[in-house]
Amino acid sequence: MSKLKWLYCRLKAMSLGEILYRFHEKYKKIMYKKTYSTSKSVLEVNKMKITTFEDIDKRIENIFQVLEVEKHKFKSDISIYGDSLLKYQKINWHKGNNGREWPSEKSCFDISFKNREDIGEIRYTWEVNRFLFLPGLAIQYNCGGDKKVYDTLKNQFYSWIDENPFLKGVNWASPMEIALRSYQLLITYSQIKDKMDKQFKEDILSTIITSINYVAHNFSRFSSANNHLIVEAAITSIVGYCVEPVYAQNWFEKGYNVLKKEIPLQVYEDGVNKEQSMHYHAFVLDIMMQYNIFLKKIEREVLHEEIIFKMAEFIGYLYKNSNNIDFGDSDDAKILDLDGRDKNYYEYVLQLASVYYKKKLIFINEPLIEVQFLLGYLFDKIENEPYEYRKFKVYEKGGYSIINAKSNFLLFDSGALGFGSIAAHGHADALSLVYSHNKESVFVDSGTYIYNIQSKWRDYFRLTSNHNTLTTEKNQSNIQGPFLWSQKANVELVDYGEDSNLIYLYGKHDGYKPNIHHRAISYMKDEEIIIVEDEFKGKGILNYILDSNLTLEKINKNLVKINVGDGIYFYCSKPYKIVEKWISKSFLHKEKTIGIQVENDFYVEKKVYSIISTKPVIFKDNKFKYNKKNYTYCSYKNVRGDNYEKH
Repeated sequence: MSKLKWLYCRLKAMSLGEILYRFHEKYKKIMYKKTYSTSKSVLEVNKMKITTFEDIDKRIENIFQVLEVEKHKFKSDISIYGDSLLKYQKINWHKGNNGREWPSEKSCFDISFKNREDIGEIRYTWEVNRFLFLPGLAIQYNCGGDKKVYDTLKNQFYSWIDENPFLKGVNWASPMEIALRSYQLLITYSQIKDKMDKQFKEDILSTIITSINYVAHNFSRFSSANNHLIVEAAITSIVGYCVEPVYAQNWFEKGYNVLKKEIPLQVYEDGVNKEQSMHYHAFVLDIMMQYNIFLKKIEREVLHEEIIFKMAEFIGYLYKNSNNIDFGDSDDAKILDLDGRDKNYYEYVLQLASVYYKKKLIFINEPLIEVQFLLGYLFDKIENEPYEYRKFKVYEKGGYSIINAKSNFLLFDSGALGFGSIAAHGHADALSLVYSHNKESVFVDSGTYIYNIQSKWRDYFRLTSNHNTLTTEKNQSNIQGPFLWSQKANVELVDYGEDSNLIYLYGKHDGYKPNIHHRAISYMKDEEIIIVEDEFKGKGILNYILDSNLTLEKINKNLVKINVGDGIYFYCSKPYKIVEKWISKSFLHKEKTIGIQVENDFYVEKKVYSIISTKPVIFKDNKFKYNKKNYTYCSYKNVRGDNYEKH
């Protein structure tokens, strides 16, 4: 019955055009299976013979600099979501994170990787098959000349070729995965092309061409046309330009035109990605900056520079004063990882944007190796003055409001559930907030943890009850599958503003219709007090989920002290209780934490007030005292002190 319900909801989310497209895709897969029923090496598909490499090498030299980092430290292992694989040992390309293997000789179209508890999460397997480690090996060899490094690179490449026949096994199941793998091979080639034997050069190029030829004919479309399509189109376009001297095709123009059309469709005009996922926002920003760098080098018109800068600025606002800024889905994916060392992805994209746009969006002590590779020659041209971020910023279209004043950082979510009809990477987090104090996370987003297995955990991290907002006995929006939603809450930022000592925000959503959840936030600048006012009809529960590094001290039934820095206080006008929660700070990892939970019958008491402050506050009858001064809370637009005068 659940499968039938999923099918009904999935069909309901499709347009007639998409339904026809899906039938056509089924037919294409039947034809692919028939053509490649017998295992065939990717090297045999086109059977290319390249007589000269001169023209293709010139194009690649113009795009990718040969990076020289003699003293740089490269990790000897590959980190796959906490597991460690040695680069110099044979890799099992089909291993799942539960120890068993995906079938390697079965058609990629016949392998289901959803709910495969026996093998594991497919993203684990795909991560190593992206070849992110190969360019680093090439740079190492190019700098040091260690033959062991070269032999390792070559052996890993041919090992993959031998064990992954064309369109057999899960590593051919996703066009985006194929594109990312091809991009790493192209960069690898760019670093050591002058030191490779002719057959190795030919085999790498042949693999890239055959792979991208498949991707170019199988771009993600309709409800699948999210960050996948952006990555597929960008890499296809870059590869198309590079290999045109030896393989005639129209990939450059095809990818270019897709990106020209899709970025305005997938990104709001204020720079927020419509997937409502911080990670995929950065992922799209990353590949688009790399694509525009490429376009500049070949002297073609760059795409959507203004909106892409706004995407970078958005990350800058969130990263500036918070350690944990994720919302929506995240699988920790990267486009480049040249040395294998741990790095903050958002710091990397801000470094890249700072150099590309010549604006200091982030302080750069030393550019990361990926930034050096892409733009190192421009590093000294960056502005000396840091970028001026406002203390209060509202992304009205994207649905995020940011208060970043003194020791307080607060993010308020009034955005849509996600992108398109299925909102695949969204979470049911309407009117939720994320809060940090002195750059230490306090109230956090719960994270993602898992995608394709452990469905209960997949759902857990997307539920309203596991975000810092109000929940009832049901979800704001209805989950119908790991990447599918049916009924979706409509969210609106109704009002916002600022005066000399007050910032205010007011939003609402209809996820519990006919009852409407209203939430107002007031920030008193001088006093550094945050007041959250929740209004509803019916019984509801307010959740505030704490970072796992923090502990609480109970003061009384309405007041707790949170042990962050010198301590901050959380007061609620209704009694609270401490509950167990789970959060995920990285993909495939989860940990226990605690939450503050406040229950209320809003028919009896119409509003609940929650207050965050650096000193204890007691709030009664809309009045409170702070630092020996009396205040009256009139509305989210108005907090009056002793010296308040009417004008």
